[in-house]
Amino acid sequence: MAEKKSYQEWKTTVLGVITLVFGVLVGFGLITPEQQSAGIEGFTSLGEAIGGVIIAVSGLINVFRAS
Repeated sequence: MAEKKSYQEWKTTVLGVITLVFGVLVGFGLITPEQQSAGIEGFTSLGEAIGGVIIAVSGLINVFRAS
């Protein structure tokens, strides 16, 4: 039986892939290391914001489901 991945596992996987992509872009000289750190920071912040929205929507759904 296939297990569903939790949100934290998905988030870790996506951020790992993004970090790898930025590393490759720096390796090929397409972006600078400064741009890499700013980009990773931006994606991390975006991931946290999306997580907050998911939790809020889930909470609202559960409030109406319980009544």
